[in-house]
Amino acid sequence: MDNIRSLHSFRTMQRLRCLLVLLLFLIAGQSWASHIVGGEFELLHTKDYQFKLNLIQYFDEVHGHSEAEDGFADAYVFSKKGEVLIDIFRLPRISSEFVNYTNPACGEGELVTRRILYSADIILPPAKYNDPEGYFVVYERCCRNEIISNLVSPTTAGEAFYMEFPAVTADNKPFYNSSPALSPPVNDYACIGVPFRYDFRSTDPDGDSLVYSLAAPFNSSTSTTPLPRPFGSPKSTVTFTEGISAGNMVPGNPALQISKDGFISVVPDREGVFVFSVRVEEYRKGNKIGEIRRDFQLAVKNCNPGTAPVATARVAGAAANYQEGSVIRFEGTAPKCVTMKVTDADPGEIINIRLISVNFEHDLSSLLPTRIFVPQNPQDTISFDLCFPECPLAPEPMLIDV
Repeated sequence: MDNIRSLHSFRTMQRLRCLLVLLLFLIAGQSWASHIVGGEFELLHTKDYQFKLNLIQYFDEVHGHSEAEDGFADAYVFSKKGEVLIDIFRLPRISSEFVNYTNPACGEGELVTRRILYSADIILPPAKYNDPEGYFVVYERCCRNEIISNLVSPTTAGEAFYMEFPAVTADNKPFYNSSPALSPPVNDYACIGVPFRYDFRSTDPDGDSLVYSLAAPFNSSTSTTPLPRPFGSPKSTVTFTEGISAGNMVPGNPALQISKDGFISVVPDREGVFVFSVRVEEYRKGNKIGEIRRDFQLAVKNCNPGTAPVATARVAGAAANYQEGSVIRFEGTAPKCVTMKVTDADPGEIINIRLISVNFEHDLSSLLPTRIFVPQNPQDTISFDLCFPECPLAPEPMLIDV
């Protein structure tokens, strides 16, 4: 390639002003209305055979009840072989903080969610945690919220938080592992007929490979008590309404899907609140060593989106605008900048601009001079330059969503 220093391919995604996705995984039911929005387990290696076990819950501040916020959570650990109870760890509530939203003004007071952390430092002795088939930890809570659209009798459907992790030894040697760190929760709505895309790509502190898939959410073992005691792995999943399955938990054209790279997408075709679950499997040297799950609820609105923004890009010195799907080649001594221009026929709307690295890991926020614009007239043009560093950020053509 001679003096070609970096390759960049841009794909522009025109998102509408309040293309919001609700991270509310609201659990409620009968007299056990908890309004827990969802969450997941984390197991973080700290030193030797010492770990930090976290249970993260998201709580609906608007519709929830303070008495439903538990002071602690009991996490049950079983062996995968024979599902033998190994330990019960009590996790006290450590912190509670509000979730930041993409654009709070669009939520109109509906999107107020707190992130509640239950955590404890634990020890997994090698004499006790040496089964090569591994272990799982589970916590159950009843029940889900009555507003869920894709479940039969959601107020009697519970939730089971579930995570698998490996033994702490392998081949008579220590085998240390931390669970993947899942992407931050979704914090927007989706709109009927409007493409919705969410970056669920997660990271792994050990460099393990992650495989993403969608799965039907687990149900709790009973709805007769707010805190069921697990007696093994979850034995059932939620019951979907007629026409809904694990293949179209958020119906649309196309229905909800997740790519191998971890991007969630859907073009929803009906209004409602739809629950689904994302499963992230962890592989090391080709062998599965763990699994973590998070429930979501996606709220779909019948929005009044107005007119979509129009975005163009032009490489410095080029005679014509960039065409989506083509590859931009920057020469070694040439300026490595792309000029972006955005117009919007609806004045006064908030334009939020983000850069997403698709096929490589890198925070691109520093490339943007600013992220928020509010054009006052339809004729106003937002113009800014994206200038890339001298050295390429990836060894292959970089795919970047704008």
